[in-house]
Amino acid sequence: DNGIAELKEVSKANYTVEEIEAPQGYEKDSTTRDIKKEDFNTASGSTITLTIKNKKKEVKKKSTSFSVEKNWVLDPALATNKPDKVTVSVLKNGVKDENLTVELSAANGWKASFSNLPKEDANGHEIVYTVSEENMAGFNAAISGTDENGFTISNYNGGRVVIPVTKIWKGNG
Repeated sequence: DNGIAELKEVSKANYTVEEIEAPQGYEKDSTTRDIKKEDFNTASGSTITLTIKNKKKEVKKKSTSFSVEKNWVLDPALATNKPDKVTVSVLKNGVKDENLTVELSAANGWKASFSNLPKEDANGHEIVYTVSEENMAGFNAAISGTDENGFTISNYNGGRVVIPVTKIWKGNG
């Protein structure tokens, strides 16, 4: 429990000591240590002490990054003017995160990105990210994509129907 191992009543002989398995959460020390028969003669009370140090495993937090892009599909016959900017929010498992919003406009090419977002919550459950935007009078929105491939928000006016499709290739072939 406290990291001390003791081997009692052994013959004075040559030994090799090697760590077989590291404690949970630590890296194995693969150093081989030799104990010579002569070491027992110089040891106090025939006790030989070896120190094996294990480094704590570095836990890499899983994170994700994604982009969001706005497309405008405008019917020139309609007088609806597109706004100068729109606000896009990130949703974590369907819940809007007030700290993750961005304004898209012509100044940023109607594009933005979010990075270093945790892929798991405090309990180790995967977080599913989506995006939403504020409603705009005269426009309908269609959102496609994933946090792996990025999101596209297409806004259209008039009688057109935009059907978002995201093709995701996984595996071989």
